[in-house]
Amino acid sequence: MSKKTFGLYIVLIAMAVITIILAIVILVITDDKNKEDRHINDETRAVNQSEVEETYDYVLRYERQSFRIYRNITDENREVFYDYADINVDNLPQDIKDRLVNGIHFKGEAELYDFLQTYSS
Repeated sequence: MSKKTFGLYIVLIAMAVITIILAIVILVITDDKNKEDRHINDETRAVNQSEVEETYDYVLRYERQSFRIYRNITDENREVFYDYADINVDNLPQDIKDRLVNGIHFKGEAELYDFLQTYSS
């Protein structure tokens, strides 16, 4: 084997190693970003009763750059994903933005839809 061929093999092997390392780095970075969203598959959330003293049927939360509506299942002590809401966060008054930190709770579907109709994009 000539020096030229041997050098070519070394370059090809080095490129393959670099490609594998880059692929691993990309997978690790992508995996870290998706860890927050892994629980979306079952779309449920445990309810902390000390967090909410009154009963409610729906809650609107701003999570992962989107508005999500959860339905409260009181007897099972959990919230289940219900729907997304099309609301522009920039158009909301500051007091509404502040309330979104803990979620905005609604007693009944009519109250929820009144809010959505008022603030939807």
